[in-house]
Amino acid sequence: MQEMTALTLLLLPSPLPPAKRTETLDPLLDSAIYSYTARSSSPYFSLRTTIISIELLTLKGGTAPDDAVKWAVKALSSGTLGDIGSCLIIERISNCYKVMHPKRRRKMALWSMLACESWMGVGCKTSAVRCLWEALGVYRECQGFERLGGHLAGLMESLGMRREEVEKGTEVVDMQHEAGDSGGITVEFA
Repeated sequence: MQEMTALTLLLLPSPLPPAKRTETLDPLLDSAIYSYTARSSSPYFSLRTTIISIELLTLKGGTAPDDAVKWAVKALSSGTLGDIGSCLIIERISNCYKVMHPKRRRKMALWSMLACESWMGVGCKTSAVRCLWEALGVYRECQGFERLGGHLAGLMESLGMRREEVEKGTEVVDMQHEAGDSGGITVEFA
């Protein structure tokens, strides 16, 4: 019941003011997640509620993506996500901040960098490169982030990215099959 009420509120075409989200929506989502997790022993239904809420809050715009991030962090800490699920949620957090551009572009870059690291951890090079490009696009323009340069350089090296191509703003990543044949996939970023 609480899940449907919360989702109905999120599907309304009119924007939800922050006070109404805090007073009405948050308790409904908390109650729904608690019911699925504790009473029904259905953590995946709880996760479903959380993910749908994250997506709908992101679409609302304004300050709603901040609430979406709050629920995404709760999903990360729930322990029901696997490795790929965690990577997807971390990347989704980055996208929530991207929606709020330019107010939250440095947070978007940080979460993109974290998503890159998590994608590298599960061996998804293409997704890691995409996330690193988003982070590099922001950190190239920002002053005072020189200390991150070494970490970003290490990520680029791990992914086989060359500094000259990154500085030009284009990158070609060649991903060969394990057998080493030439039937690899070439992805170009511009």
